[in-house]
Amino acid sequence: MADALPELELLQEIQTELDAVERLLSTKGAFEAALKAFRAEDPKAFHSVLERAALQIRCHYVCRWIRIKECVFLCYDLAGPPTPFERPPDPRVLAKAIGRLSADEKLVKKLAEILEKRDRKGFLDVVKRLEIEPYAHFFCHWLCVIRYRLVCRWICLVDPRPPVLWAEILAAARTVGALAANERLFKAVSAASAAGDAVKLADALRIPDFQWRCHFICEFFCSWRCVLLCPIYARPFPYAAIKAAAQIREAQAFAETIVKLSKKSDALQQLIEVVASGKADRWSALVKEYQLERYALQLCHWVCGWRCYRFCYLVCPPVEIIPIFDHVGAYRVDPFFNDFTADGTTTAGGYAFTGTIPLIGLLPPSPVANPIEYRFTVKKLPGGAVAPLTATEITGSVIGSLEFWEWDATALPAPGQWKLRTTDYTINNTAGFYDIQQNGGPPLHVQVTTPIAADGWVRVPTNDNLTQGGGGKFVATHLLAALDTTKLTLEQFDLHGPGTGLPIVAGAPVPTGPPAADNKRSEKPVFQINFEARRVFGAVPISSNGLPKIALSNIRYAFDRHPDWAGSTITLADGYPQALLLDIKELRTVGGCSPLNKTMTAEFTAYHPYLASCHLYLEGPAPPLPAVLPDVNPAIDAAGQATSTPAGMVFDISKLKPCAYILWIKTTLNLTSGYGALGGVYDDHIAFCLR
Repeated sequence: MADALPELELLQEIQTELDAVERLLSTKGAFEAALKAFRAEDPKAFHSVLERAALQIRCHYVCRWIRIKECVFLCYDLAGPPTPFERPPDPRVLAKAIGRLSADEKLVKKLAEILEKRDRKGFLDVVKRLEIEPYAHFFCHWLCVIRYRLVCRWICLVDPRPPVLWAEILAAARTVGALAANERLFKAVSAASAAGDAVKLADALRIPDFQWRCHFICEFFCSWRCVLLCPIYARPFPYAAIKAAAQIREAQAFAETIVKLSKKSDALQQLIEVVASGKADRWSALVKEYQLERYALQLCHWVCGWRCYRFCYLVCPPVEIIPIFDHVGAYRVDPFFNDFTADGTTTAGGYAFTGTIPLIGLLPPSPVANPIEYRFTVKKLPGGAVAPLTATEITGSVIGSLEFWEWDATALPAPGQWKLRTTDYTINNTAGFYDIQQNGGPPLHVQVTTPIAADGWVRVPTNDNLTQGGGGKFVATHLLAALDTTKLTLEQFDLHGPGTGLPIVAGAPVPTGPPAADNKRSEKPVFQINFEARRVFGAVPISSNGLPKIALSNIRYAFDRHPDWAGSTITLADGYPQALLLDIKELRTVGGCSPLNKTMTAEFTAYHPYLASCHLYLEGPAPPLPAVLPDVNPAIDAAGQATSTPAGMVFDISKLKPCAYILWIKTTLNLTSGYGALGGVYDDHIAFCLR
């Protein structure tokens, strides 16, 4: 089999591991104690052993050696010797069975317990149930690789939580099963893996369904390769199963043997090359030459396991930062956190979003050779079309800073100093620049804007030269886009008319229609926001996620507050966000200057789909009026409206002393721009006299 892995790097990794194993062997009692701590999955005990051997920083090397050796023991205990195949086995047969396993969570949990207890009968029962008896060793090795990968993460304290084996098996099984269901893709992935072509395999997996589960796929095929290859290599050298009581002694003997082998010139390099080549006769010759017959099987698994590790590192390289859209202001997008309700408002406060809102997330560095770009798309629910956010909606968003060194000739001591400074980096199709002053010569004319394409893609700036005399470094500061929501929805209603029920007066409800033309209430629009990131060259997807529902509200009303008073007209140009009208019934009939006597009848209408509160009260001379005439908080209906009855709301003012008074109405709205309720109270008032 062809294999293009960088052999020198692999040899160096293996030699580093053997140096760690040699030190473990040279520390009295450490080797046996380390294996026992590994089997007990005890991080504290394992690190105690490593501390004695001064191997704390080599934890992963020690653990990786143990886990490869342990898989040989475990799979012989559970599956017995490998079954010879008359014809080359088909990995898709096993992958399909694994897919069936993923549909049965109870069976997955049972299987995890079987592995932990080394229950041979239970394992063979599961194999029979899945109808994969000839594939028992392949199945066992795949499970073992998953299990001991988690164990090493746990005992080397990479992950602070104990591993949940069944959950990891389930996730891996679902991924392998999904790949098996795609015959064409499975064939391409299998061929690339068999060829040892990391580039081709990585390209095949660059699709959203599998890219971020890449390691599960590579792990499956690498495990398959080792189980397919090593029994063939070891066939001339029969392996006898070792009882549990003797396994630690045998493991130590094998460790001592390969440490000695590493001292021989070119021995390890020859073994690495022959595992890559697939030449069984050459393997047999080397095993005999170095007198390794007793260890032929585990030696192959050890070398093959290392090749798998390096191969999958190339296929699925770790990503330091994965682009993600994670907040709208202070509210988290992921449904796990329950910051949004089913109707798109916030769980805390029931707020809808208005005005310009911050779409927040993380961006990785964007290298010049392989830059990154991202975009947002929106969809009006329930059935709107998907459309990108473009310059119309997000121009001017400050997505980061340019950090740079600038020569300041005015700084003391003379003749000046280099100063570390920053300036905003924005999304804008009109190029903006900053002139970075230099110590002699013209300033550097550096662009500090990044354009947005017509289809919404924003290229992450690639500036990366934070040196004196350099053009600076782009530093992302979490804001991905400042979205002007008025560009998505802006409802404007003129309550002057024409139309049924118009012009509206205080106390009358805001019309709903039909016909639709007469409706003057908000539709309460809800949108879906999605985020995606990709490589610029080749448009290779990197990641995507979104917010299923977000309620937006931008409303403008025009109306007359109380026509009998001058200056009461509100126009659409005023940008008033709700219908809020107040009047006094008696004044509408007798005139604004006529005094009232025993009663005052308030008429009012307050409407907004997200009306939070409505409050009526009187203002006048001491003593404080609430003691005589309590404030009123009228009920708000489900549509967001509070109105007086047709007869009005009657106030008994007979106990008030003769004077001038003001009737007030005040409201608040459940709206946010991303950080709690928007402040501000909307109000109206009208005065009257009591004789």
